[in-house]
Amino acid sequence: MFRFKMTRLRNKWKCPFCISESKDAHYRAITDYVLLFGDLFSNRQIRPFLDLSSNTTNYLLNKMGIEKEGRKYTLSPQEIYEYADKGELTNLTLPGKS
Repeated sequence: MFRFKMTRLRNKWKCPFCISESKDAHYRAITDYVLLFGDLFSNRQIRPFLDLSSNTTNYLLNKMGIEKEGRKYTLSPQEIYEYADKGELTNLTLPGKS
């Protein structure tokens, strides 16, 4: 569905193009989703965007402490600002570089 996406493997996100890794890329991805589609969303709605299972999506959303109203999650403007800064690539590893 999305051409440039990171994949989640063993509690890390990995870019298949540049091989960079992140433990918290979901912060930026969820922020992007909210900015594109609105601040109220469900696990089912965001799963295709994150390309994750229901259980993994639920785990990440709950771990982030996102406010939940029934089955819908919501992010305040302040949370969007805070989460956007957390989703940076870390432990950058490029092929052929040490």
